[in-house]
Amino acid sequence: MNLWIRSQDKRALKKVDDLYINLLGCLAKEDELYWITDKNIKLGGYKTEKRALEVLDEIQSAIEYKGDCYYKKEEDALCNIYGVYEMPKE
Repeated sequence: MNLWIRSQDKRALKKVDDLYINLLGCLAKEDELYWITDKNIKLGGYKTEKRALEVLDEIQSAIEYKGDCYYKKEEDALCNIYGVYEMPKE
């Protein structure tokens, strides 16, 4: 896979090979219980597993489009012209 992902907090730009949904745990005091990570870097956090799965589906769609990037809407890009997927805030 040749995909770069910009983290939700904009602090990381990471070339990824594998992505996972990790459950943070019931003792967490954060709203974001489901994190999408590569192996050790949190790329995005979501309140529900359903939303985390939707984001993974979007990333999969970007990959299935032969690695090329396209826009669903100008303000809601799956990935920009440089091949970087930006994790949605929510």
